[in-house]
Amino acid sequence: MILFRQDSFLFFQYSLFFSFSVIASIHASAIAIESRGSTTQPVLSTITAASPTFVGKELLVYYERLVKQARTLNDMKYTTKFGGAVGNFNAHHFSLPHVDWIDFADKFINLLGLERNQYTTQVDHYDNYSVIFDNIKRINCIFIDLCQDMWLY
Repeated sequence: MILFRQDSFLFFQYSLFFSFSVIASIHASAIAIESRGSTTQPVLSTITAASPTFVGKELLVYYERLVKQARTLNDMKYTTKFGGAVGNFNAHHFSLPHVDWIDFADKFINLLGLERNQYTTQVDHYDNYSVIFDNIKRINCIFIDLCQDMWLY
């Protein structure tokens, strides 16, 4: 089992999701470029074999779906815990009582491009992970659909 320090894991989390967004955008761009060259190649639809369609149009369906999900992933606000052991800055106030720790924490976390969870316990509530992973699941489903459709043509 690999254990990460909180700050290392935060960097890993942030870079992983940013990288995946870039990869999804690159794949979507590649599909769009391919579709421009194949817009006049007729095929029979995989859904209704009697309905003719074009390869380029079929690829643009996946391009549009991937772009929407990549934008959603890029627009997500990543949150984190910064509030001391149990979330109320006890040790911080004890060591430096004249500092406005809530304001400091908000500004510091915003510098990292994150949002601070205002109310936490000893651990972060990780609700944002389920939203992020669900979006990644949808992107994976789009790629699976694309592969299955290409196999059927």
